[in-house]
Amino acid sequence: MKTANVAATTVLVLLASASIAHAQAPRLVRSLSGPSGRVVGGQFVFDETRNRFVYPQDQSLTVFFEWEAPPGDHVLSASWKQPDGRVVSVSPDVKIQTTTNNLTAYWIFTIAGTLSSGTWTVEIRVNGQPSGSHFFELAGVDPAAGRFTLDQVFKTYGPAVVGVHKLGDDGRRVDSSSGFVMATNAVATAFQAIDGADGVEVEFADGRKVQSVEILAASRLGDWAVLRVDTRSIAPIPRRGADPVAVGGRLAAFAIDSGTRLVVPVDVGAVSPLPIFGTRIRFSPVVSPESVGGPLIDERGIVVGIIGGTLTPGSRIDQRAVKMHPWLLRQQSYDNSASTTAEVPAELPASGKGLSLLKTDPAFTPVLVPMPELVWAGATTQLPKDAADRNVRDAAEFSKNDAQIMVYSYWVKKDKVTRGDLAAAVFDVQNKVRLTIPPRRVTLREQDVRLSFPLVPAVLTTGSYRIDITWDGKPVWRMYIKIVD
Repeated sequence: MKTANVAATTVLVLLASASIAHAQAPRLVRSLSGPSGRVVGGQFVFDETRNRFVYPQDQSLTVFFEWEAPPGDHVLSASWKQPDGRVVSVSPDVKIQTTTNNLTAYWIFTIAGTLSSGTWTVEIRVNGQPSGSHFFELAGVDPAAGRFTLDQVFKTYGPAVVGVHKLGDDGRRVDSSSGFVMATNAVATAFQAIDGADGVEVEFADGRKVQSVEILAASRLGDWAVLRVDTRSIAPIPRRGADPVAVGGRLAAFAIDSGTRLVVPVDVGAVSPLPIFGTRIRFSPVVSPESVGGPLIDERGIVVGIIGGTLTPGSRIDQRAVKMHPWLLRQQSYDNSASTTAEVPAELPASGKGLSLLKTDPAFTPVLVPMPELVWAGATTQLPKDAADRNVRDAAEFSKNDAQIMVYSYWVKKDKVTRGDLAAAVFDVQNKVRLTIPPRRVTLREQDVRLSFPLVPAVLTTGSYRIDITWDGKPVWRMYIKIVD
């Protein structure tokens, strides 16, 4: 199905040649617009100039600016606002070097039939300073035209939404998430959907299952991944480029309810760029954990987000561990957020990394190996002196001024496991080791025993951390803490 493009801008030619001069603000000399033009002798010449454009006769428009500016390096950016004042498109920053006082540039704006009619504004910044604007009118367009209903989203894109199943070392499913066909032979999902897996199985809407997959691209902090999978003739869901997602807008999400996939409306509450993590789309209501990795689709049928967007990488616990230790569910965080598809590279490699690298790549979190001997674990600032006293005040947030963090665990002898090496390690969000607790030999008894390690929070910078408790070198429990000033 062919979908109209949303408002987009492209800088085709920058007509100044020649130095960033921040001391003096540029002075706008003139701005012009027209349906088309060309470069003649280094100068841009319009075929005709006007400020009113009628769709579909006009498929695009060109806006030209000229300034007086000191010679030097200049950075230009353009923001395009629809009649209600909302920014719907931001062009990439462009760098120009000038040797004279003349600075010129032009942008081409693509007109889609689903844009809003009325007076639009393009605002230009030069070197970060407001440097003029230009007004133009769009007619013949209809923002309601081409909008997808929930029924249309389900019927059009349902076949492109897939199940992404994490496999354990025995080949069985240990967790289930979602994904979608982003391009031919490319399935997008959340990074957490494949993190720590021994294998990944992609299940298509028609029941076809594929286990032979490769990782074309992935981001632990961005919480997205693209898998190379044979998608056959399934049409990809078109995705948006760098155009911003509007706060207050309505999107469609594919959710899972009692094993049935359905489409539900969600509302955008915030769009926030976060340091090191990238941009997150916050929405409501919250969808199910199985929906993580699925698409967020706007009213024009464009996928704008990948559900997930976790800020605690590695916190998704597989079903085997949760079945043995239900308390681990307290560590999981299913935020009502998504990563933006704009952060996924437009050009993907033809081949990727095999799943055998999942366990060796430092970006991936090692899978938990639950032990029935481990009864409970947690973190606190102060443990009761009596080891039999289970009234421990667990905490997830600690101050750098706290004297210590006590990482504790309760153990009991079961089956044939009687002795082992108990240790712990602290990891940052990038999965880098920040603190280690050396292993110590432990003998288990038929009566519960409490074992603990002290950590000094002052040596950690503010932020989120993962603590893994290990037995004979294998992680058997994990928890997440935050360090604040």
